[in-house]
Amino acid sequence: MIDELQRLNEFGEDLSYSAMEEHGTGLVHGAVRSFGNYEKALKSAGLDYEKIRKDRMMESFIGRVFEKHLQEVMNVLQWRVQSQKRVKIGDQIVRPDFIDIKTGLWIDAKVNSWSTGVVETILKYRRFQKKILIIYLKGKRRKWASAEVDIKPVSDYFMELAARGRDDLVHDLEKLKRGIVRPEMQAELERFSRHFR
Repeated sequence: MIDELQRLNEFGEDLSYSAMEEHGTGLVHGAVRSFGNYEKALKSAGLDYEKIRKDRMMESFIGRVFEKHLQEVMNVLQWRVQSQKRVKIGDQIVRPDFIDIKTGLWIDAKVNSWSTGVVETILKYRRFQKKILIIYLKGKRRKWASAEVDIKPVSDYFMELAARGRDDLVHDLEKLKRGIVRPEMQAELERFSRHFR
């Protein structure tokens, strides 16, 4: 098992748990049975999971692409937003993904509705802002215990986008959910991936 993990790593295979499981390999399940969890198996093979997993880079890249698409969604829906504005409150500096210019609402884009980043963002922003909107790309619906926080899938806006003739944007977002980016973004992905090597 350890030899096989090392061999796959040498060939540049994506050793993330999700990629290994997707390929139907029994290796990941055998590693869990033998070592207690997959990460321990990789460690025994002399591999650092966080350094070798390629899905981390792709997830980060998808997050950046989603932010760009979400900006376009808000433009089409005629929301007046400012992106990545630094806000200084006391000695703290925060940078929400978007701020609605008209209402002051802070809006943050998340790839997955149930990622830890959603909770971290809400807890961080709630110290400074009364109302927060999280718009996510994929994942199951979720609610927050207070009315001041709204968590919505971007798909909630698809009908309105289609009504405004932007089926192309809906299509791009549906593909992005599956991890597919436009071919012209491949060069950007290559540049982005260098930060993870």
